Amino acid sequence: MKKTAAILLLFCLPLLLYAQDKTEPAWVVFQKAKSFANQREYGKAIEYFKEALTMQKDYPEAEMAIADIYWQIEGEFQLAERHYQKALEKKNFFEIPNQKYEVMDKLGDLYLSWQRYFEYQHIQQSIISDDQDYNQREFQNFRDAYYMLYMDKGFDQLFRLFRLSGYPQVIKAHRELGWFLYRSGQYKEALTNLLFSLVQLLSESFEYFREFFPLYEYRTLNIFLKDLYANQDIASYLDQQDVYKTLYYLAATSYALGKNELSKEIFRLIQGSAYRGKYYALAGRQLNKAFIEDLLFIEKKEVKPNLDALVN
Repeated sequence: MKKTAAILLLFCLPLLLYAQDKTEPAWVVFQKAKSFANQREYGKAIEYFKEALTMQKDYPEAEMAIADIYWQIEGEFQLAERHYQKALEKKNFFEIPNQKYEVMDKLGDLYLSWQRYFEYQHIQQSIISDDQDYNQREFQNFRDAYYMLYMDKGFDQLFRLFRLSGYPQVIKAHRELGWFLYRSGQYKEALTNLLFSLVQLLSESFEYFREFFPLYEYRTLNIFLKDLYANQDIASYLDQQDVYKTLYYLAATSYALGKNELSKEIFRLIQGSAYRGKYYALAGRQLNKAFIEDLLFIEKKEVKPNLDALVN
């Protein structure tokens, strides 16, 4: 009798363990999937992420995680796009609401790498749509004032008079849209976006810097950047936000709009900094002989997709 019971237990144990696994909440399965992904067992990770979705269909974090593997590991752009879009369809269920910006940011990067420029532009505009200081119609005069003040007096006077706050994703979206508009020949719109990106980025940095130096006053952009880069945390944040890319394209756009001295001032700032990345070399070329970068090749057959329902 005991032998029979032991045999039955031996055969039933896997079924009992399987049933126990099935009763685990979706978030536990999701964490197991993340563990597999961290161990580079991506096939198993996708399997568990999908299992979490069968248990909880409105699970945008799982959709985003699957998309990340398909794009960053497998190079499967279409599958990645599908799951990023599914994550946006379920954006209201994110545990952290602002994670929707992370999905939009990744989807934008995917479209850029795929050279699907209209989708890329639309994603950046959708992120910026949450920037009330820029997007709402009543702020049109405010945007125009920013543009005119910079064109007439330069960045230092603009930053002395105005400060702006912004989420990191919004700051990046302004920068990337500014780059895209410059490379598509829309220079005024490019300049406005680049100015908003830089002012938002430096305003956030200024507030943090003043926690250490409450009486600190802004003098010039050149001095301010050197002071900021003396703080390791702020320097890391500025690098993450590609501040020198923003500066370079602000200068390049200024040149395209006929403001040669404004552009040279910023190119010289980049050359005089400790930065030695891509835009250091490009700034040197611009100072040697200024040029406007070639426009992006955008196929006429491209049509902006209807992403509004997803991102708004």
